[in-house]
Amino acid sequence: MNYFLKVVFFVTIPIFFFARRGFAQEAQFNNQKSITFGLVQPLLGGFNITYTQQYRRFLFAYSHGTMLNLNRFDGIFKSRSARNLNIDQITYISTGFDLGYRILPDLSIRGEWKWHLNDLHHPDGEKIQYQTITVGPSVYYQAFPFKKKESILKSFTAEFSIRWWPVVYSSLDNYSYDFTNSLGKTEVFTHDKGDLFFALSIGWTIKN
Repeated sequence: MNYFLKVVFFVTIPIFFFARRGFAQEAQFNNQKSITFGLVQPLLGGFNITYTQQYRRFLFAYSHGTMLNLNRFDGIFKSRSARNLNIDQITYISTGFDLGYRILPDLSIRGEWKWHLNDLHHPDGEKIQYQTITVGPSVYYQAFPFKKKESILKSFTAEFSIRWWPVVYSSLDNYSYDFTNSLGKTEVFTHDKGDLFFALSIGWTIKN
């Protein structure tokens, strides 16, 4: 039920709020392509690049992120279980694609499919890798703060997004793994089954 309510809030509310205005501005939906770079990922020691192709109201995007050290900033980006067990967590790869629909020229709703390769390192030495696949909705807004400039800055893009990524597949049985600590006791790691988060990217957009 919680997952359902999140979908309703983050996808249908923007549709109802902007639909009338958006459908009245069909001529403003230019074809365009963007390349953007995530601003959060470098803070975690990695990077993320996204290519987005928009054709009138429809769009396709591919993104690739790598080497995200989730242990930084006191582990606030780690899963709850990893924090509780003091397990180091790194996302080596997070990659996938989006399919979306533009409600307004700069506002879109999307469905996102992502594949993630994760590494866990228990403080007593045991290491494992596991994979997850997430499929979920998102809302994106593109801003062009220098659009009135007659220079290369005109294409500068700031992209804000709200994403909800529920896990639909995990290579771990029952989403969990049993670590054995130095005392021979079992410590159960269970990864989160979904994440809701905000993101900010910057880059460039070419409009046809």
